[in-house]
Amino acid sequence: ATQGGGVNRYDPNTKTFAVFRHERNDPASLQSDTLGSVYYKQALAEDGQGNIWIASFAAGVSRFVRAEQRFKRYQNKPGDAPLLPDDRVVSVYADRAGQVWAGTQSGLARYDREQDRFVRVSIPWKRDVQPVVRSMHEGREGVLWLGTEGDGLLRFDTVSGTAEQYLPQRGDRNSLAAPLISAIAIDRNGFLWLTHYEKQLSIFDPENERFYRHVGDDNSPGRLHGSELSDAYADRDGRVWLLSHTGVLNKYDQNAYKFELYRHDDDDAFSL
Repeated sequence: ATQGGGVNRYDPNTKTFAVFRHERNDPASLQSDTLGSVYYKQALAEDGQGNIWIASFAAGVSRFVRAEQRFKRYQNKPGDAPLLPDDRVVSVYADRAGQVWAGTQSGLARYDREQDRFVRVSIPWKRDVQPVVRSMHEGREGVLWLGTEGDGLLRFDTVSGTAEQYLPQRGDRNSLAAPLISAIAIDRNGFLWLTHYEKQLSIFDPENERFYRHVGDDNSPGRLHGSELSDAYADRDGRVWLLSHTGVLNKYDQNAYKFELYRHDDDDAFSL
C-alpha cells in the first residue's frame, strides 16, 4: 500500500510487481491511490477467502475479490445508510474467524458478509465520541485489542460487547507509557507489544494487567533505539520486530533479553 501510488502485488515466481491504481471511470478499480499514511500502517488485511481489504484515509475501504480480479468499494454515499462510521479509514484487520474490522477516525466497524456492508460497532465507554482506532490485534476468547489515537488501549469483548480502557497513570510506571498507540503485536507468551511515537514502548501482561515500559536509548547497545516507533511484528520464532520512522529496525530476542539494531549503511548493499 502506498501514498499516491496505489497497491503493489509481488509475484515470487516471476519476481515482478503488478500495480493496481484508481481509474476514474472504472468502478471495479481501486477506490483511491492514497492508502493509509505515514502515520497509519495497518492498511492491508487478508480474510479467510483470500480477499484483500485495503484502507483508504479519505475514500473508505476497497476489497480485492481474488476470484474475479477486481475491486469492490465500500463508502458512505449521500442518501444511503452509512456503511462506515467515517470514510477516513486508518486500519483494517481480519481475525482468525475471518471477520473483517475497519478502524476509522470516528470509531470501529465490522463487515457483515450476508448484507455485504459494514456495520458500525459502538464501543461502550465514558466518552460520547467514539475512538480513532489506529491498530487492532485479536487476543484470546473473543477479545479484540484496539490501539487508539490518544485514548490508550481498549480491550473490546466481541461476544459481550463490553470494553475496558487502559490509560497512562501519572507516577505509575506499571501503567501504559503513552495514550497514542501506533501498532500492536502479540508474542508467543501472549504479551502485547504496544508502540508509541514518544520514543517509548509498552509491553502488557493481560493476565496480571501490568505494563512494562522501555524507553529508547540510542547510546546503549542492547537497548531500544529510534524515536517514533510506528510498527510491530512478532514472528513465529519468538522474536519481536519494531520499526521506527527514523529508519531504524529493532529486533528483540526473548532468549537473550536484548534488542539488536538494524539500520541502513551506504557501504553495505545487504543492509536495511
